[in-house]
Amino acid sequence: MKPPYWQDDYSAVWYGDAIEVMASLPDRPDLIVTSPPYNLGIGSGGGMAHHDNPKDLTTSRMRHLSTPNYYGDHDDAMPMADYIHWQHDFTKLAWQMLSDVGALAYNHKPRIFDGHEIWPTTYVHPDLEPFLRQTIILDRRGGLNFTATFFVPSYEVLLIYARPAWRLQDGAWGATSVWPMPRPQRARWHPAPFDKSIPKRLITATNPGLVLDPFMGSGSTLIAARELGVASYGIDAHLPFVNQAIIDIAQAEPGMMVLQASARTRQRAAALLQPGLDL
Repeated sequence: MKPPYWQDDYSAVWYGDAIEVMASLPDRPDLIVTSPPYNLGIGSGGGMAHHDNPKDLTTSRMRHLSTPNYYGDHDDAMPMADYIHWQHDFTKLAWQMLSDVGALAYNHKPRIFDGHEIWPTTYVHPDLEPFLRQTIILDRRGGLNFTATFFVPSYEVLLIYARPAWRLQDGAWGATSVWPMPRPQRARWHPAPFDKSIPKRLITATNPGLVLDPFMGSGSTLIAARELGVASYGIDAHLPFVNQAIIDIAQAEPGMMVLQASARTRQRAAALLQPGLDL
């Protein structure tokens, strides 16, 4: 196993390519929550991709998103066929490494490209199609893509690919499939931070022993897991993001969910994250 770039009693972070690091991990997560780069550097029919004059955009975040290199070394303007192939490889490996009671929660959004809508299942390997348990609608309550060719997109989706034995915990059965997607109040240094309320909702509803976010970004998934006392792994290929996310993760107050969870959860958390490893 490739050693973590950083870890403590609750969390471990790897700096590197998501697929390469995932292939080296011996542990099988019960929940994978992730939101990959959306390939926003290419586009057609409206939006911010290849904006003629980024200075016309109203905020520094929008100006940052108007360039294809806002993820550092990652090219967020890949040819669409290459992007789909990359995401197919990623989602297939993510599914293979899940535990027998695990689920992959894959966040993406519908996009209008070359005059037609691309639904996010396009980015998921076809082998996973029989295991799509549910589509959660994430309501953003607004959007930025103003164009005469389509209505403003105002939602994203969370695709839940689940093992047959995956179940919600008692108390989560009544939750609906439309969730608010609030604008994050933290991680303003990241071009597209993921609000921690979404992974926190998934964790409390499923009680995993180990959570993995292969596209960790601003660290929201690991912060949510930490605040609930659940062991978590994160991976990211952009070192400035990794270093800043580690600061935010380490500052998050550990919760008590591990103490209240099942013996299996406590044992796995203790075994997966051994304190005192000199990195």
